[in-house]
Amino acid sequence: MSDTEVVIVGICQTVLGLDSIGANENLFDLGANSLLATMVVTRMKRAFDLELPLALIFGVPTVSALATFVSNPRQE
Repeated sequence: MSDTEVVIVGICQTVLGLDSIGANENLFDLGANSLLATMVVTRMKRAFDLELPLALIFGVPTVSALATFVSNPRQE
């Protein structure tokens, strides 16, 4: 798991109240909803000092996909 994925996993575990999240698990299947997704994106913005659209998490709702976007934000 990359450093970026580790940070995103930590954010998602905290927001969703889970002990473990796999990099390829769909966050909405794990209990995320629109309010929790907003919290995840807001925390990711702070953690990576990067402007991220809220729609991102709805389009790529896995840690792995979010990390790929954070590593290369121009691909959207």
